[in-house]
Amino acid sequence: MILPVAYMREKVKPRPYTLQQIANATGMSISGTRTFYDDSDVELLEERIAEARRVLSIDRGESPARTE
Repeated sequence: MILPVAYMREKVKPRPYTLQQIANATGMSISGTRTFYDDSDVELLEERIAEARRVLSIDRGESPARTE
């Protein structure tokens, strides 16, 4: 549940979900929602998103992006 919460706060654009919206959806308190994930979780989320994009580009026959 950590990565979806991090996604809702960090990656949804132009306006992320509010702490209240996430708290209501997860049954957590607002303060619990605020401290539920940290920078390492956001890094893992970004890695997973990049991997999914890479896999999807291969499935569509595109050249995979270089990661140098």
